Amino acid sequence: MIDRAAPAQRERVAAAMRRAGVGHIRLQTDRDWVNDIARFVLTYRQTAAVLHQPPQGVTK
Repeated sequence: MIDRAAPAQRERVAAAMRRAGVGHIRLQTDRDWVNDIARFVLTYRQTAAVLHQPPQGVTK
């Protein structure tokens, strides 16, 4: 029962994060967290820079 509940819970959390428009990273204990976090931050910065540009004709 728990084996099926955990993935469903993770998906609900991920969906809620997407709806809120925030970045979300899933860390795993069998991977290098520093590398995963660094990759996430670099990708998120690039994406955020594109998403948060002011409309054409508007200056900051």
